[in-house]
Amino acid sequence: MKSHLPLILLFLSCTLLSSRCKKQNNEPQLPPETTTGAMTFGCKVNGKVFVPKGSIDGPGITAQYIFLGSGPGGGWFLNLNGANRIDEPRVTIGIETDSLFVSAGNTYSLKSIKGFASARLLSDIISYRMTVNDTGELTITKHDTNQRILSGRFWFTATNVYDQTKISVIEGRFDVRY
Repeated sequence: MKSHLPLILLFLSCTLLSSRCKKQNNEPQLPPETTTGAMTFGCKVNGKVFVPKGSIDGPGITAQYIFLGSGPGGGWFLNLNGANRIDEPRVTIGIETDSLFVSAGNTYSLKSIKGFASARLLSDIISYRMTVNDTGELTITKHDTNQRILSGRFWFTATNVYDQTKISVIEGRFDVRY
């Protein structure tokens, strides 16, 4: 039995070590869809997962939803941004509304027209904006005005105004406090 002990110990050691050496997935994952004000934001840009990363330069997620009165130039304005302020290229994705009250259970077409929601992507100095040929949607899954929680999903296409290349943003989701 003593002659087999070193072989058994070697086999057990190899088995334990190999079970702990599983390849870790370092690819970012989309955040879960929540409605608790968890301050999450994520989407896929041309198939690649994007999640905000804040730094000393600023937070990764900012959300503002304000009422500017009922007169000319007034209405409800949403400014929601997810920004990667660490990795290169630095990317910011924004969802905005102009004079539009958003409510839970509704889906809004994304357009660059007053009274609608719109979206954009800025990658370093390259700007992708929605043109008349681009499409997208913003779905509000929760809007609690008392707790100031806004949650939803989005997708859109946008165009680089300089060279007309397009980007596709899909599976977008957010859960923020404003």
